[in-house]
Amino acid sequence: MPQTERKGWIDIARALAMIFVIFGHVGNETVAAGVSADAVYGGIATVINPLKLPLFFAISGYLFSAKNDDPAFFFKKMLRTRLIPYAVWGSFMGIVAFGMDMYRCGFQTSRIGSLLVSNYLLPFVRGNLIWFIPCLIVLEILFFAMQKLARHNLVALTAITLVCTALGYWWSAGGVVKPWKLDTALTCTQFMTLGYLIRHVVEEKTAAISMKKQAVLCLGVYAVALCLLQFVWPGCTVDINRGRYFNPIVFSLLSWVGVYAVFCVTKLCREMRPLLFVGRNTFIYFVWHMYAAKLVLTVGLKLPFAGALPMTLLVLIVTAVVCVLVAVVCLFVNRFLPFTVGHRAAPRGKSAGA
Repeated sequence: MPQTERKGWIDIARALAMIFVIFGHVGNETVAAGVSADAVYGGIATVINPLKLPLFFAISGYLFSAKNDDPAFFFKKMLRTRLIPYAVWGSFMGIVAFGMDMYRCGFQTSRIGSLLVSNYLLPFVRGNLIWFIPCLIVLEILFFAMQKLARHNLVALTAITLVCTALGYWWSAGGVVKPWKLDTALTCTQFMTLGYLIRHVVEEKTAAISMKKQAVLCLGVYAVALCLLQFVWPGCTVDINRGRYFNPIVFSLLSWVGVYAVFCVTKLCREMRPLLFVGRNTFIYFVWHMYAAKLVLTVGLKLPFAGALPMTLLVLIVTAVVCVLVAVVCLFVNRFLPFTVGHRAAPRGKSAGA
């Protein structure tokens, strides 16, 4: 597949994952605001929860190229695209949380030190700010080490992945948040390896089968599996951030099928410009979507017709508005602060790429 085509569908897959994340967070905030959840929202959440974060990790594995064999290249890229953005935006989020708590306590100067430590310094060092990015940093370093250990033998890589995944499930079972999400990173090595295997093995083996047939088959299997699982684990509750899974083995199998289904679907639609934009700016969406969601809900729930809307419709509207609002932030950051999201400065007269 040509590089431009590959980049297109990957951006759309990344955008879908981001929209799933925003939809879920907006739903949680809406329920917290006192709106009753409906069955449609619960059904959508059940479908997307096993997919949204595994998609991001699988995409990272899919994009893990031979260039990463060079430690100098790998860690230089890690610094530019992960560590510097985390330092900038993690600091931003920590300072915002500090400022909000200072406001709540009436700007008591005696509490500056304790609030600065609890809201910014400790969470920053522990990797709890924008937790997904520290987790991804650890995961990509793990995968780099796994590749070196396996010496590019796919059987060995798969075996190492199974061990790491099992260790991650075991370590996360206590529900205690680990520094830099080490347990989650171990658990999610399975998705990095899945993406890597899709690119280097599965695509070649399935090249003779049309993408439409693959998409229909995988979507069908995913839908049937989800329906059957409701009889045993209603809702198929998943919270990767807190290490909660309805059943680790079944969750893994379900997510693998779902991730491949999304890959197949997005390969069929590579020209959806709004999704391409979101997919190329997911870092900024991760940082800003909750601020936008809280603002939109605070204003929107005061409108006279808001209470008459079904929750699902309300969440969809808020999700769309949030995507538009954060797009404005994306344009500003890409134009004036591209280094903060891992982009190189664009030539004069052009905007930064993603």
